[in-house]
Amino acid sequence: MKKKLLTWLMAIVLIMGIPMTVSAAFNTETRESVAVVYTCLDMDGGEYGFSWGTGFFIGKQGEDPKYLITNYHVISDFESYGAGEVIDVDINGSTMRGRSKVRVYYDSKDYEEAYVVDFNESKDIALLKLSGTTDKRKPVVLCSPDDSMVGTDVYAVGYPSLSENVFAGSTTHWGLSDASVTKGIFSRIFTTQGTGRVNIQVDCDIKHGNSGGPLVNDEGMVIGINTWGVSNEGGESVNYAVSIDEIIPLLNQYNVSYAKSNPGTEIVKQEEEVKDDTEESVNEVVVETVGKKEEPKSNMGMWIPIAVAAIVGVIIIVVIVIMRGGKKDEEQKAQEYVPQPSVKHPVIRSLSAQHRGMRVEINNQPILIGRSKSDCSIVFAENTPGVSGRHCSVAWDAASSNFVLTDLGSTYGTYLQGGQKLNPGVPYNLKAGESFYLGEINNMLSVNLE
Repeated sequence: MKKKLLTWLMAIVLIMGIPMTVSAAFNTETRESVAVVYTCLDMDGGEYGFSWGTGFFIGKQGEDPKYLITNYHVISDFESYGAGEVIDVDINGSTMRGRSKVRVYYDSKDYEEAYVVDFNESKDIALLKLSGTTDKRKPVVLCSPDDSMVGTDVYAVGYPSLSENVFAGSTTHWGLSDASVTKGIFSRIFTTQGTGRVNIQVDCDIKHGNSGGPLVNDEGMVIGINTWGVSNEGGESVNYAVSIDEIIPLLNQYNVSYAKSNPGTEIVKQEEEVKDDTEESVNEVVVETVGKKEEPKSNMGMWIPIAVAAIVGVIIIVVIVIMRGGKKDEEQKAQEYVPQPSVKHPVIRSLSAQHRGMRVEINNQPILIGRSKSDCSIVFAENTPGVSGRHCSVAWDAASSNFVLTDLGSTYGTYLQGGQKLNPGVPYNLKAGESFYLGEINNMLSVNLE
């Protein structure tokens, strides 16, 4: 009887149109603006991939874009290795010639080269462009973040590497439908000492590969550039995005068209002429101005909140009466059942496709990883690029609750998920949930407590 009464009350709430949640849905059109930004070293003897991140396109609304925004650290390897100029690189004692490149991937088999227009390392922002426009992505609308947005929903969009694992088994890779979306709350906006960079703190996860992607509001407007996350030994984490306003000076400097608006307003396109200091010609810059939406006026508006409040009040009183009737039964159930804490064990999981989800538990001895069948617990195939016979080891330190990763003098190196190369023979502590790879990013493994 109580269940039926409660069901009827919930039905009344739905019929009256009282929302059960205040969260608006994610604007899925945002994913049509993002793409993978991949950096590599193209050499005589083959290609060496650095890493990837995410970028998003900007431009005049309704037209095909050619410019995109990302983080500086996403393209920092491109800059470090000659910024596109031909260089000689020493690899395992052999000198090879090549040049670094930036590519924009629309899916795993469709890409084109991008070029760095400019960047600001201290702000961690970069502006890229294609050789021509593309009809495979659409430009986004920008929106200046401010303190009034604290507590509102935000969404981080991008291509985190952790989502591309053997367990997912996705039939597509780096395409429009592969862009992941993580929901969170706009926690605060602040300025970093020294650099003056304006940041947005959020509680949605920003992983490796998500960097450079858009942080958007419910209306699909970009308010920030996903940048980095910080975690402590207790497993707590915070994540940050760079305010979208940090990129505006670069856009204006290079006369790049963009759309900008405010929440709850409709975009009115306005063309402005801005003269380039270095040229006699006049370049067109398109910046969106905003106009408030006209809402129809009605006298019913003053009565609706009163009626809703009265109905909600009655429902709350009835629900309290119902819940009190079952309180003793719930207390009795709580006394009868005392949950026991589950015991978790340290494990290593291979995210490489060849291992099909292999999971190895770490006991008292370190786990060896490599190509040697006689020595290693996780064995890579003999022809796996970048993996040595006894490549690295992983141990569990119960005293500190850390995993201990050590490179065993491998030929191609052991790397953290973010691309940091480990020094041979020097132990490095990993937290549960973190990942690393052997030689190449396809040879990814993760550690966890399960």
